[in-house]
Amino acid sequence: MSDWDISDPLTCLQIAGVTLAAGVAGNYIYNLMFGPAAPVAAPVLHFPQPRIAHPPALMGELLTETADIRFRHRMGEFEDGKGHIMARHGPQLSDAQLQSRLTTGLDSEGVPAPTAGVSSKFSNRASIVDTMNCVVATCFHQGLKRTTQYLRPAIQGLAAAQATLAAANGPAAQIAAAEMRAAKTSLQETIEASNGMATADRFNLPVYWNNARSRIELFQTYCITCTHPGTIGTGYYGTGPQAGAQVAGVAPKGIGKSKQVVRYARANAYNGPLNQTMTVLKLKGDDRIMAKRLDMRVFTFITHYPTGRMAGGPALEDGFASFSGTG
Repeated sequence: MSDWDISDPLTCLQIAGVTLAAGVAGNYIYNLMFGPAAPVAAPVLHFPQPRIAHPPALMGELLTETADIRFRHRMGEFEDGKGHIMARHGPQLSDAQLQSRLTTGLDSEGVPAPTAGVSSKFSNRASIVDTMNCVVATCFHQGLKRTTQYLRPAIQGLAAAQATLAAANGPAAQIAAAEMRAAKTSLQETIEASNGMATADRFNLPVYWNNARSRIELFQTYCITCTHPGTIGTGYYGTGPQAGAQVAGVAPKGIGKSKQVVRYARANAYNGPLNQTMTVLKLKGDDRIMAKRLDMRVFTFITHYPTGRMAGGPALEDGFASFSGTG
């Protein structure tokens, strides 16, 4: 089992009628949410025996509704009560709801929802799963791998200097201490260089040196822009921005909530391919050791939504485009 294969029969949710395309890298989230990557028989959903048999069409609606409820519940676990992927970017949203978020500043649940001038949704549930998988299992994991490879010589240099200092005595200890300080400075400079390094649109994952703990750590929060092979959603962009105003929430979930939101006079259909995602990931807890085993359960998805370049804008190669880390 790899670091990223986290399928667990006890936590798998198999949902009737949901099939993902084969060949997705790892299918890690697919494994977690829907069961093994190998084809499986559709699970049997048990309903209380009705007194009057439901017509086939109604039973189909009930099966679809049950699948939607389970999917939203599982997404809620990834969001950990802090995200809003389904409420603001889920495939169930209508065009009117996407446009309304730009013009009113409220999401589909009546909660004040600032935008970056774009209101978008995923095409389907598979698009959400595939792109989350790409962001974590490919972008984050591969970015961390590249960072580790780049820092390895400096890390090994510091480890050798520390070992020399531990074995030194007398005047040799002073020389070894100076060499260790130089090795630590070299590692810190290498980290700074790595954080800004990109090769063919493949960025290293930013990390930082925790001086108090004398170790390299991951940032608490990462913002990741990822480019995908095809269109993953639809959306609108706002024009005619109005001055930021305090927007009060409404029912069903916005009562008592208020936020400064820039609203737009018009919502226009997006005029470029939505083939990118913008994702904000937050590591749970305070254990951010760079070398620890990471899987989906250590992340909270603060946001994850489709975006892309406007027509005429610069193109990006397939694969992730950029990283930034804070906290």
